[in-house]
Amino acid sequence: MRIDEGKICFITANFVGRAVNYSLKPFDWGKADEATQRLFQSDAFEKEFSELMRIISNAGFKTIELWTAHLNYGKATQGQIKKAKQILERYELSVHAYAGSLGNSEEELDQSFALAQTMGAKILAGGLDARLLDKAYKLCQSYKIRLAFENHPNRETPEKIKDMIGNKGDWFGACVDTGWFATYDIDASEAIVALK
Repeated sequence: MRIDEGKICFITANFVGRAVNYSLKPFDWGKADEATQRLFQSDAFEKEFSELMRIISNAGFKTIELWTAHLNYGKATQGQIKKAKQILERYELSVHAYAGSLGNSEEELDQSFALAQTMGAKILAGGLDARLLDKAYKLCQSYKIRLAFENHPNRETPEKIKDMIGNKGDWFGACVDTGWFATYDIDASEAIVALK
C-alpha cells in the first residue's frame, strides 16, 4: 500500500528511542536525542540511515519529515549528506520537512536552512531563539522555505505561537504536536482552531 504523499509523511523523530533500544525508564527525550545524534554522527551512519528509510518505505510512505538528530545541519559531513540523498532516492522517499531545534545563532540558522534546501524540504519545523525571527523571515524568503513553529516549551500555547508568527504569516506558521498540548493541559482540538 502506498500512502498519499500529499496528505501524510512519516516523522523520523518517531524513532527517538531506537538508538537506546527503547530502554530508557523513565523515558528521557534529551538522552534519546543525544544517543541518536552520536549514532548518526558515527561510522554507522549509512547503515542506520538506510535501515530507517527501508522501514519507512516498507510501511508505504513516500515522504518524510527528517529529524535533525538523523542528519544534523551543524555536524553532518558532506559525505553523509550525499549518502542520505542516495539512500532516499533508493527508497523513493522525499523530504517534505526538516524538523528539530533549528539553531540558537545566525550561523546555525543559516546551516539549518541550507541543509533543508539541499534535502529538498519545503518546510522547516521546530523551534529557534526568538531573537532570530527577523533573520529567519529573511532566510524563508531567500530559500523559499516556510518555517513552522512547534508548540514546545516557550511556545506551548496557541497565543505564544501566534506571537512568534506575528505579521509574518506569509512564511511563518504552526506545526502542531498534539501530545505537547496535552502536557500543558491544553485541549488540542481547541488549540488548533485557535491557531487558524
